[in-house]
Amino acid sequence: MALVSEPRYRSITLDESTADYLVTARLEDAQELIEGALSGRLLEEAERVETLPISSDWRVFPHATPITAVPVDSVYAIDGSSLVNVAADASTLFWPHGWADCRRVYATVTYTGGWTQATVPAKLAYSIAQLAEALGRPGALPVGARSVSLGDAAITYDRPLEGLDEYVPGLARKLRGYRYVDLLT
Repeated sequence: MALVSEPRYRSITLDESTADYLVTARLEDAQELIEGALSGRLLEEAERVETLPISSDWRVFPHATPITAVPVDSVYAIDGSSLVNVAADASTLFWPHGWADCRRVYATVTYTGGWTQATVPAKLAYSIAQLAEALGRPGALPVGARSVSLGDAAITYDRPLEGLDEYVPGLARKLRGYRYVDLLT
């Protein structure tokens, strides 16, 4: 299920003509493209199990935030966008990946994280809807385009458009605050 509902999409884009099933499919595709562009940040709320590197203060940074719950019997706790007081997996204490990884210690954690349709930030919802609308537009900008013209009007870009900007110019910059950053590498 996409974070943006079909009625919310229609209120954002004012698109009343596209069939519901196409809107739903494009919203799911748009959300998936955005997750990929955000370095694998997972947007939709779900219970997850991840094996993550532990920082020196026994903290891990899950891929899906906001973190909303951890199992009641866990020893770790939520601290903003991280989990604290995690215990290392026993197998990672013996350098399973060779000398190149000898200082990295991992923990496997279970948590619930991400957004729902009710909690998704407006900027992110608007971006998903914009991208979904663009996915349905014929004649999207060609990959690598530096300038586009139509009649007398022309737009020139400093560099070729890439990623999300191929569909909605400026979208990648708008979403950069939502990127997943691995703080431990």
